[in-house]
Amino acid sequence: DLRGAIADLVALTSDMQYANMQLQKQLSRSAEYIRALQARFDAEMRKVLLDSVTGVASRRSFEASLNEAIAHSDNSGERLSLLLVDVDNFKLVNDTYGHPIGDQVLRLIVSAIRKHCRSDDIVGRYGGDEFAIILPGASADQAVTIAETIRNQIMVRKLFKRSTKEVIGQITISIGVAEHQGGGSREDLIERADKWLYSAKKMGRNRVCSGKADRLAIEFAGQGDEAVRWKGELATANKVIDDQHRELMNLATSLLQLNGYESSKELYLVLETIIQKLREHFEDEEAELQKSGFKDVDG
Repeated sequence: DLRGAIADLVALTSDMQYANMQLQKQLSRSAEYIRALQARFDAEMRKVLLDSVTGVASRRSFEASLNEAIAHSDNSGERLSLLLVDVDNFKLVNDTYGHPIGDQVLRLIVSAIRKHCRSDDIVGRYGGDEFAIILPGASADQAVTIAETIRNQIMVRKLFKRSTKEVIGQITISIGVAEHQGGGSREDLIERADKWLYSAKKMGRNRVCSGKADRLAIEFAGQGDEAVRWKGELATANKVIDDQHRELMNLATSLLQLNGYESSKELYLVLETIIQKLREHFEDEEAELQKSGFKDVDG
């Protein structure tokens, strides 16, 4: 009868409402589970793609980016260079002050690198105290300019522990530069950059080495046109003296371009470094002259 049909319809509607509520609860739980899975996936991907200490690309991610950059360079004819950066005597920092301080030093270096890199450059952590930088569109000369800028800005900093104000000292880096040769492999580019990094370490650290020794074009992007530039005719044929002359010119350029800094602290640090390097240079120059037969040289 009609009354029974209505009752059945009401019961069916109630059952459908209950089933719908249960389905909504199940969908809500599933959505929460999916969000949790996504969060875990994102965290794992960050571990794979980013270095946990410095936030730059991990080695795996960096090498994938380098493969893409090489392929683009080969297809477009655009130039491409690679920097390999090694922190000088970093083990001593870890052994003396501990790994937490060492990690802070690495983050400081990454901050300086990023400050002086261009927007499309890619920075990665390539090893414990080694970083690598992909420079799309950059020739070896341009790469050396960027490398020298980074090296100088790190060199003039004096580090200290915030908690105790204990002076850690000066941190320096060595950099090897290589430009991609059309058709060459990733391994070849890395090997050549690593070769010049090794040369920089062997020559005394705190320097940039590339395929041509006279590629010290000291031009600081975005810092004005003031620069002291090395010229071939200034060479003395003595490698020690010539290398020190180049370093002093780099420091002179840093001094000329301090007008944009907010305080006199940077000026003091550069002047202090110049005085120290001048003292070392005069001592070495005197020793070299005496070795060459100028016995009456008096420091």
